[in-house]
Amino acid sequence: MRTFFDLTWYGFQVLLVMIVILIIIAVTRKFIKRKLPLALTVLLIILGGFYVIDQTRYTTFEELFSTQLHEETTVESITITVMDLSQSPPERKGTLTVTDETILKRLVEDLSEIKLREGSDPSPYKDFTIRIVTTNETGDRQFVTESLFLNIDQHHLNHYEIVSDTNHLKTIEGLVRSEETEWED
Repeated sequence: MRTFFDLTWYGFQVLLVMIVILIIIAVTRKFIKRKLPLALTVLLIILGGFYVIDQTRYTTFEELFSTQLHEETTVESITITVMDLSQSPPERKGTLTVTDETILKRLVEDLSEIKLREGSDPSPYKDFTIRIVTTNETGDRQFVTESLFLNIDQHHLNHYEIVSDTNHLKTIEGLVRSEETEWED
């Protein structure tokens, strides 16, 4: 059923683009009478439109999660779950809850550097599942505590493709390799 809706939505988008192109041709034809300048103008407008649409697919981690995670946010804890993707369905290898402020800050800084492009990663499973518990002030001495869930690996964050060359898993992988951290099964 999902495929039907995806195809219907895609068809609607194609139809919408065709209608916009026809409107652009009709409007520019009123002002430009010769065919070559008309064709070049329409082509330039269409290419510019595709470029603008393509750029809207790019974002950053900070922009994407700015309402839950910003400068005034208190990060209470981060829970990292390592997944074993060789199983079907994937199983948990271990879980670690971090409350140390220094490590929390490093984890958030690692993630904040990520640049993303909206993509269509078919697999919801990633190497790590991260739960970030945050507290934000909503009014006069009123606070809201929320959980932000992320599925992340080297190349994807949730359904976004990571396009930046950052070492965003540096702190997580350091915790996985560390013999001082105690992982729960």
